[in-house]
Amino acid sequence: MTKRKKRVKMTLMIGIIVLFCVIAFWNQPIYRNYTITTDKIKSHMNIVQLSDLHSTKYGKNQKRLIKKIDEANPDLILLTGDIVDDMTQEVNAYVLLKDLVTKYPLYYVDGNHEVWHHDTENIYQEIRDIGVHILYNTKETISINGESIVLAGIMDPSEHKERAKESTVKANLDLIDW
Repeated sequence: MTKRKKRVKMTLMIGIIVLFCVIAFWNQPIYRNYTITTDKIKSHMNIVQLSDLHSTKYGKNQKRLIKKIDEANPDLILLTGDIVDDMTQEVNAYVLLKDLVTKYPLYYVDGNHEVWHHDTENIYQEIRDIGVHILYNTKETISINGESIVLAGIMDPSEHKERAKESTVKANLDLIDW
């Protein structure tokens, strides 16, 4: 192999490694906006859903993510699992929740990574102590802009040995007092 070919090959390998590192360490959340209309709700509601954050750090004191959420100006924030990770310290998740709960109502359901955590009960207690509403096979009727809506949540099916079988989800839904 000539020196030129070796240099091209080495440059290509370095480029691939740099690209891999950028992708691997790029912890930018993905933002999507949806508009849903229904005849059942007359007023406008702005809802932010956060999922699969996995205790990730989004800038000092979570400021990058908090700024994006504040720009959305939500009436309500739904936390739909894996806010805390089983392999990462929870502190980043708690910093985020402590800031958001001072400005918005927060409702939480767990995900498999919270379930797999070695200290699940303490995670749930910390989230409750922060002031987040936990929907654990329960429902709550809330009012937003004069409209009543029902929020319901079930525990993550991975808490059962059947691991997310349809029967487990149905059994959890049946526990809610509809």
